[in-house]
Amino acid sequence: MLAHSTGNRLKIILMAVSLVIMLSMVSVSVQAQQKNVVVINLDEEIDAGSSNMIVTTLNGLSNSTTEAVIISMNTPGGILENMLQMVSAITGAESRGIPVYTYIPVNGMGASAGSYVAMATEGIYMGNGSYIGPSTPIVEGGTALQEQHTTSAMEELM
Repeated sequence: MLAHSTGNRLKIILMAVSLVIMLSMVSVSVQAQQKNVVVINLDEEIDAGSSNMIVTTLNGLSNSTTEAVIISMNTPGGILENMLQMVSAITGAESRGIPVYTYIPVNGMGASAGSYVAMATEGIYMGNGSYIGPSTPIVEGGTALQEQHTTSAMEELM
């Protein structure tokens, strides 16, 4: 009778250990499915440095680990070429299934080139007292024809 009782206890212990192992595996798989929301702070002019920050961050994300991206924006705008790089990176992230949104905080701005970056995202959310635009490019040292050409190209981008 003692041998039979010990055998039952061993079975119960093995079943309990198996159950704990199975529960821990379920826990691991649930944790692996959690995704991050990435916040990028663009609190500066749009230039080569800020463009590199946005492009590098967005290109390094995977839709298996990233639920969404929020660009927290407070910018007076900046350089056209760098804005185009940011827009391209946003489009690339969204094509990989990672939605990107813009948030302009209370009293913040998304001016000039910043408005184009914001328009490239899935949605724009704004705090009280914030503003977006104008979106007219400024061509320094160019002719009236060059300025009109740039303005037309940016209207097409919108």
